[in-house]
Amino acid sequence: MAATWSGLQRQFSTQDLLDLQTWHNLAWFGYGTVSRYPRLAALRAKNRGFTEEEKQDVLALQLATVQDIVPLYRRLMEREQIELSDDPFFHPILPLVIDTDFTRRARPDLPLPSRFHAPEDAEAQLQRAVEFHTTTFGRSPVGLWPSEGSVCPELIPMLPKVGLRWLATDEGILARSLDAAQQPWQRHRDLYQPYRVGSEDQDVTMLFRDREISDAFGFVYHKTTPEMAAEDVLRRLRQIIHDTPQEQVTIAIVLDGENPWEHYHEGGEQFLSLLYKACSTGALDNDTVRTTTATISEALASRASHSAGQPPPFGLLDQPGLQDLDRPPGGQSGMGPGESYAIPSRRNFCHAPLGSRASRLGRTLCRRRQRLVLVVWGRL
Repeated sequence: MAATWSGLQRQFSTQDLLDLQTWHNLAWFGYGTVSRYPRLAALRAKNRGFTEEEKQDVLALQLATVQDIVPLYRRLMEREQIELSDDPFFHPILPLVIDTDFTRRARPDLPLPSRFHAPEDAEAQLQRAVEFHTTTFGRSPVGLWPSEGSVCPELIPMLPKVGLRWLATDEGILARSLDAAQQPWQRHRDLYQPYRVGSEDQDVTMLFRDREISDAFGFVYHKTTPEMAAEDVLRRLRQIIHDTPQEQVTIAIVLDGENPWEHYHEGGEQFLSLLYKACSTGALDNDTVRTTTATISEALASRASHSAGQPPPFGLLDQPGLQDLDRPPGGQSGMGPGESYAIPSRRNFCHAPLGSRASRLGRTLCRRRQRLVLVVWGRL
């Protein structure tokens, strides 16, 4: 074994190892950072034969980039380009912190360990998350993406106590909840609207993600060209707008943003830029549709303010009917790559085309006659 290792060592020179060390760190810079620091672009172009001093330059720029992440997000938030959401402090599956026996709602067949029941710990996870977020960014969050999208009815009353007013999860949970309430699931009718959940004085708004588009971001679009990917997103949005009966439409695209971009050419720069340009320059507009940009909270507030004399702008989902099983009616599993969990169903930020691997997008699209909300989400 020692002889084999010695033989492997002799195959690589000191320069080879130095090049490997440099590229190991150089490769993780996003397109925005490379654009911001010409030194990085020059080193990429050099490709090999790096010196120790050049490696140290890369490491120094790496530290500078990391140090600017929080200030960058704070500036974007203050300019209202993005909305920063939260998740539980240590990223636990909150329903299982509240009570591990909730597992039986989704999987009564599973053997379980001794019961763990700590609702006060779940509340502490939310409280600490909000406090840390507020200290870090200078503004309290009002939105939550629960860890892995996990939800249960007992979680809902905890959110208003810490100032959280909206949360998001997967469409399978909505489908199962409506099915349990004996309301047949009609995807285009039911999915593309926010829902009020909870008691009248302590209700929160829930958004349910479009799983197909969300998973396309995560697992499909990196396999095609940026142009084809952006056009496919727009095609899907146009089809939803056409097929959905409501006057106001909300489309949530939610995914862990740190997962897909390393599989895209240049971290998805061209795809995201094309998509943002299309969404901000009226690519979805026609004679009856006009689009504008807004954060999630702005879109929800606008939805409510434009509803005077019209049908309710939010669906109502009775809290006892909020189901914990993330699978659609009919017994087929709703789970897949990147799916949400309810009962055995990060700090979350919005992703903007800024180039850093830590960046997240969090703008929404609204339209006048039918209000369209596009949300792309991830975690840091």
